[in-house]
Amino acid sequence: MSPASLRAGNLIRGWMEDAGLRTWVDQLGNLHGRVEGMNASAEALLIGSHLDTVVDAGIFDGSLGIISALSALKVLSVNGTMGKLRRLIEVIAFSDEERLRFHSTFLGSAFSCFISGVTVQDALKENSLEITEENLLQLKYDPGSVWGYIEVHIEQGPVLEWPGFPLGVVKGIAGQTRLKVTVKGSQGHAGTVPMYMRQDPMAAAAELIVLLESVCKNPKDGHCNDISLESLSSSLVCTVGEISTWPSASNVIPGQVTFTVDLRAIDDMGCEAVIYELSNQMYKICERCSVSCIIDRKHDVNAVVCDSELSSQLKSAASSALRKMAGDIQDETATLMSGAGHDAMAMSHLTKVCPVLLHRQLLGGDISCYMIIIYKNLNRLECCLSGVVEALCYDDDDGNDFFIEDGEISSRNDLFREILRDEAVTRLNELGKRVSDTDGYLERTFMSPASLRAVLEVQLMFMLISSWVDQLGNLHGRVEGMNASAEALSISSHLDTVVDAGIFDGSLGIISALSALKVLNVSGTLGKLRRPIEVIAFSDEEGVRFHSTFLGSAALAGILPLTALQISDKRFP
Repeated sequence: MSPASLRAGNLIRGWMEDAGLRTWVDQLGNLHGRVEGMNASAEALLIGSHLDTVVDAGIFDGSLGIISALSALKVLSVNGTMGKLRRLIEVIAFSDEERLRFHSTFLGSAFSCFISGVTVQDALKENSLEITEENLLQLKYDPGSVWGYIEVHIEQGPVLEWPGFPLGVVKGIAGQTRLKVTVKGSQGHAGTVPMYMRQDPMAAAAELIVLLESVCKNPKDGHCNDISLESLSSSLVCTVGEISTWPSASNVIPGQVTFTVDLRAIDDMGCEAVIYELSNQMYKICERCSVSCIIDRKHDVNAVVCDSELSSQLKSAASSALRKMAGDIQDETATLMSGAGHDAMAMSHLTKVCPVLLHRQLLGGDISCYMIIIYKNLNRLECCLSGVVEALCYDDDDGNDFFIEDGEISSRNDLFREILRDEAVTRLNELGKRVSDTDGYLERTFMSPASLRAVLEVQLMFMLISSWVDQLGNLHGRVEGMNASAEALSISSHLDTVVDAGIFDGSLGIISALSALKVLNVSGTLGKLRRPIEVIAFSDEEGVRFHSTFLGSAALAGILPLTALQISDKRFP
C-alpha cells in the first residue's frame, strides 16, 4: 500500500489488459487478471506471485512470477489460441508476502485462500454452543437488572505484601498503552566499522530504554497539571518486555532493533502527556545517533475508576474487620490502583464496579477469622466482605447470631472454618493443579479441554444454586433471594488462565463467592437476601488463545463486536 506499490499495480494492470485479461483489485489490494476460456464454469488455474519486496530487493523476487505469466498469455493472445483454453486462467499479483510493513506474512494470499485456524464461533460450536450474531446481542444484560459488580482477585504484586496489608480495595484499574518502537541504522561488520562511523540502532535503543525508565520514574511534563503529576507519580509504570535485532548475529552491527513498551496509569490524559514527551525525546536521541525511529501504537485501553459508593462500602466492611483483628495497630484498609487488567473493565460499561485484591500470603493463614468477623457486620452493611470479599445484601433487621464475638472461633463455628478455609483452599488446589491442558504447569485457554472440565467442576460446586452456561461459555449461578425482580449484585471472575499461571488467578474470585454463599445457606440466611446474587465464571479474560481479552465479560456488557466471533487462533509465521 505504499505509493510505489500502487504505481507497480497500475503498471501491471495495464500489461494484463494488453494481454487480453479482465482485471480487478480486491479489498486487500491484490490485483487479478482473468481469462475465461471455452468453459467459464470450469475450475480455474491460478498463476501468481507478489508485488511487494524486502528492503534492497532483487528485481526478480516476486515480479518474475507475474511477468512470466503475462508473457505466456500474451503469446497465446497473439497467436489466436487464448479462446481455446479449456479452463480459466487467473493471474494474481499479491499485495503483501514479505511482511515488511505489518510483520504478518502472506496477507494477500491468505485473504484470497481464506486461510484461517479455528474461529471463536467454531470453537464454541465444537463444544455444542451455537452462537449467532443475533443471540450474541441477546447475551447483553439489561443495565437496570444489575446493581453492581465485585471481582475478587489475587494482587499479583508486592504492594499489599510489603506493608503487611491482608487485603485492599481497588480505587481504579490502570489504562494500558502498548507501543512498538523500531530503530533503524546501518548494518555492518563488527570488526571493520570504526566506532565513530557507526549508525548503531542497538546503542540508540539502549539510550531509549534508559530514557523510558527515567521519564516514567519522574513524569515531569509541562502538559500535565498538578493532579495529573500526583496520580502519575503513584500509578505510572512502564515496561520493555520484548526486544529483537536484525540480523541478530554476534559479529554484525544490527541494521534494525525493535522493542515493545507497555505503559499503564490511572490517569489517561497524564499518560498521553508522558507518551508525547517520551516520543519527542526518543526522536531527538535517534537524530543525534544518526538512526531513524518509528513509534507505532498497538493497543489502547482506557483506565476505569471504580464506583466510590461501592468502594466505600467495601472499605468500611474491611476496616471494621481489620480493627477487630488488629486493634489500634492497623485500623485502615488499603486502597490501591490495580495495574493488571480485570473483567471489571468490561463490566464497567454495564454497572458500577469495584475489584478487591487479596494479599497472597493471607491464603496460607487462618483467613476464616477475617471472614467471620466481616460476616458479623451483615446486619448493618449493604455489602459484606468474606475473607477475599464477598458482597451479599440483607435487610437491616436480619440477625446473624451464629457468628461469634471478637473474632474468636469456637467449636460451634468449626463448620464455617471448614467451608471458608479448608474447603475453599482444597477447591483452589484442585482447579489449579489437576484441571490443566498441560503437565507440569497450569494452563487453561478458551474452550480447551481443561477449560470445559473446569466448567463442570465449578458447576458441581454450584449445586446449591441454579446454574447455566450461556452461548459464549460463561458459567452462571444465581440466588434470587426475597425479591427476584431487584437489581442483582454480580460477584465474578474468570476460569481461563495465562501460560504457567498461578492457582489463585481468576479461580479465587469464583471459589470465594461460592464459599460465602455456602456459609449463608448452612446458616439458613441465604433466602433472606434482599437482592439477587449472581456468580459468573467468565470463559475468557486472558485472551491467550484468540488474542482478544474479555470475550466473556464483554459479551454480557454489550461491548463485544460482532466481528469478534470470526477472530481466528491461526498465527501467521
